[in-house]
Amino acid sequence: MIDFHAHIDLYPDPRAVLAQCVADRHYVLSVTTTPSAWSGTSALAEDAPRVRTALGLHPQLAHERAGELPLFAELLPRVHYVGEIGLDGSPELRSHWQRQQQVFAQILELCTRAGGRVMTIHSRRAATA
Repeated sequence: MIDFHAHIDLYPDPRAVLAQCVADRHYVLSVTTTPSAWSGTSALAEDAPRVRTALGLHPQLAHERAGELPLFAELLPRVHYVGEIGLDGSPELRSHWQRQQQVFAQILELCTRAGGRVMTIHSRRAATA
């Protein structure tokens, strides 16, 4: 099985989840919701040969965590996978829509300059926001 979008670090017992992934020989892309979560999540997966950790800044958190963009830029050269990034046009997040767009544009610019990154993009209700 291949899971291209798992929030391993958000499970109550991420080590147990990773052990099961290893035992079942699953391929997993473990996405993060903030740049500050990347190091810890990546360390969790060190002994899981089929698990990769993506560097992310979730759109639902973009307005609160935009200050982590410099950390995102610092970590980007160390990663091949980026996610979870994107836009969320859900009604409860509309007040943050412009900030989401700014953060997403900055991340895309960083990734374009870096080149060669696999990205997983959150796009809930983004087309109609």
